[in-house]
Amino acid sequence: MADRTAVPELGPPRGVVWRFRRRLYPGDPELAVRMRGANRRSKLGYDGPRRPAAGRSTMCLPNFLVIGAPRSGTTLLHRIFTEHPGVFVPERKELHFFSHRDATPSYTGPGCDRLERIIVTSESEYREHFAAGRDSAHRGEVCPYYLSSERAARNIAELVPRCKLVAVLRNPVERAHSQYQHNVASGWEPLASFSSALDDENRRLAANWGPRWRVLELGFYARQLATYARYFPPEQLSVHLYDDLCNAPRETVDGILRFLGAPPLETSRSLDRRVNVSGRPRRKWLNRLLKRPNALRTLARAVVPAATRRRVGRRLDRANLAPETLSAATRARLDAVYAAEIEDLARRLGRDLSAWGPQRATPATDPS
Repeated sequence: MADRTAVPELGPPRGVVWRFRRRLYPGDPELAVRMRGANRRSKLGYDGPRRPAAGRSTMCLPNFLVIGAPRSGTTLLHRIFTEHPGVFVPERKELHFFSHRDATPSYTGPGCDRLERIIVTSESEYREHFAAGRDSAHRGEVCPYYLSSERAARNIAELVPRCKLVAVLRNPVERAHSQYQHNVASGWEPLASFSSALDDENRRLAANWGPRWRVLELGFYARQLATYARYFPPEQLSVHLYDDLCNAPRETVDGILRFLGAPPLETSRSLDRRVNVSGRPRRKWLNRLLKRPNALRTLARAVVPAATRRRVGRRLDRANLAPETLSAATRARLDAVYAAEIEDLARRLGRDLSAWGPQRATPATDPS
């Protein structure tokens, strides 16, 4: 029998959750994760497919990826996957590995230092994030910026050529506005209006501000899907609409799980919740308190459990965000930018996307 007192060589554990688990199970930093999965499977009566553990490497790679698009429900999918007893995803969303493999990020602009700290560039480090899920038949990552990266498509095809890919697409006009509001709420957007940020996008791209600042570019889905079609057969890519995820969440999630070969999720705390909502902060001081390093946050980390901090922080954040209406002039501007792209996408998907056409100004506050 394996010696449970010896800590396997998995590199340094990171984060408060890892430290907590190691205190509970000092002999093995993965044990708590495996026990958590086993308890979920037992509680929900799951007896799905599992690959034999004998002879398997502890350094796994994913066999499915949610590749896009940003602000289109991918945070909700990540939370649902964490609740599914037969699916494993790393605790952290957006590892950015396939778009930065063996590269040294050199982004500029607001928030670039934080982005560079969380990007995974080493294959060995990336594999470590999946070691705890080596017994799961369905291992995946959610990183919505992969869709717009040809480098990511090329690296996925090279490392995991049989990987199943999932994309959720949102009306690109609303997606762009939601991205801007998210940047504002994060405290990184320096300009006070959406139209000014759009005017400044070319300068930001030339200065290499990073993927979250490609507000317009991230909405050109047809050309992005065409890039992936050069690397993967159509049966490996499942494309869904954000509208369906909002209007029929359970049916849409069940369809994604069927595509992955996983059983439907019987219960979910997240399915009917609004997560990662966009908006403009009502109180800037509260937004800074929630989003920026400060003494109160440091104290809270020391005395408040991580799950409680996250729950309270999300509630305060949602309460502090006010819906921002997209002006008619800016909407008309973006409708013109995306008109041909939406027509191309409708032909590619065989879907009626007329609802994505010119509309009156509406608030863009749906969960993302």
